[in-house]
Amino acid sequence: MQRVKKIFILSLLAIGLALPAWAKGPGTTSANFLKVGVGARATALGEAYTALVDDASALYWNPAALANMENSEFFTAYNSYLVGVSQGYIALSFPSLGGNLGIGANYMDMGKFEGYNQSGNPTGNFGATDSYIFLGYGKKLSGGWSLGISLGSLSDKIKDDTKSCLAGTVGVLKEIGGKYRLGAAAQNLGQNLGKDPLPLTFKIGGAAKFSSLTLSADACLPNDNDAYFCLGLEWNLMKAFALRAGYRTGRDEGSGLSAGLGFKVGKFAFDYAFIPYGDLGDTHRVSLKIGF
Repeated sequence: MQRVKKIFILSLLAIGLALPAWAKGPGTTSANFLKVGVGARATALGEAYTALVDDASALYWNPAALANMENSEFFTAYNSYLVGVSQGYIALSFPSLGGNLGIGANYMDMGKFEGYNQSGNPTGNFGATDSYIFLGYGKKLSGGWSLGISLGSLSDKIKDDTKSCLAGTVGVLKEIGGKYRLGAAAQNLGQNLGKDPLPLTFKIGGAAKFSSLTLSADACLPNDNDAYFCLGLEWNLMKAFALRAGYRTGRDEGSGLSAGLGFKVGKFAFDYAFIPYGDLGDTHRVSLKIGF
């Protein structure tokens, strides 16, 4: 088992070191909806969530965190994004096979577009959607380590043209003393979608819990842009209520700041996030999770 753990971690590091070698610059990857973070808590914290994630959105952020979930959970999130674009995420996780399994879907609806033929005559409106349906598994190892993987089918549809491929995310998580976490993930590994590669991103993060405060930070290296960094702060005013703030570098629009709040009553939790994008407008995200 120790040998498997070392090979896995070294593989993640190798991917991260290799990313700059095939980076081609902005606009050179496909399925870019995969870059849009899911879940209101995660996005309110500036997307500094690789080590902190503790719900079924782990299938997106770091599937190793599935291993630490003690109960089954239903998780869903909605993002009222920019210029009429909307995004949804839904996932279910449950104990199985000596660890935890998860199944979910991530989609983005780009809205309607006006179609024209080569002569410039209108041909009617058409839509564009991206979707990703996936399975995941996380398992605890000795010494506070956890490993996880998610794998699924990715589809891009514009009018009658549909492209698809396989994609996945692998991750590792380390618990230290009950208060600290370290995590790493390689997101969006897989085949090209059409002629373009997926937006592969390697992330390393840490999180620390101090009484009512939680701090998190990520360093992220995508294959189509410069490295960026994420910082998050969560303040639990009481057991059922939390305030959150975050900052992410590298955004083309907006200040990079984000904010949000969360409520928890029994096995129900509701979260909200607000992320401004300057002249492009503001985005609002909500998520709900139910434990059972």
